Amino acid sequence: MSGRLRSFLLAGLLAGLLDQTLKDWVRANLLPDQNLSLVGPVLTLTRITSSGTDFGPFAALPREAVAGILVLGLVLIAGLLWRGHSWDRLEGTALGLVLGGAVGNAVDRFYFGELLDFLRLDLGVLSLPPFNTADAMIVLGCALLLLDIVTSEVSEAATRGEVPPAAGDQSDAGRPS
Repeated sequence: MSGRLRSFLLAGLLAGLLDQTLKDWVRANLLPDQNLSLVGPVLTLTRITSSGTDFGPFAALPREAVAGILVLGLVLIAGLLWRGHSWDRLEGTALGLVLGGAVGNAVDRFYFGELLDFLRLDLGVLSLPPFNTADAMIVLGCALLLLDIVTSEVSEAATRGEVPPAAGDQSDAGRPS
């Protein structure tokens, strides 16, 4: 098994297990709309449920159609991995986090009939709507994919000699062009 596939499977499994474990704890220990402060008013645990498609593009679709879309996405990711696309471990980890988060939310949607959001982050200027671990894993996975894209582009540009010298690099200073 390749390193990228191991990274993908491990990240996906850990993301899904962490999400479901924390959701089980919240269901067992918090009443609906009860708040538990973790870091003052900045980070709170709360128990809020939603249909999971309240604000998304799939809000009007029946559960079966949403399940079909999820399965299609899983098949596409598995197909890319199976075909041996040249992903590295970072990409494998990032995609595993996205997939683990998606599966974590899908379990809630189809097993419980609703999503459980339990984290609130309020930084004063920035206040996020309630979210769960699966949502955080999806965002983290997407951020890692973007980081990989940016660093790959810079690396490829440097290989082609297209990257200007770093700020403060005086090696060419004062030389005529």
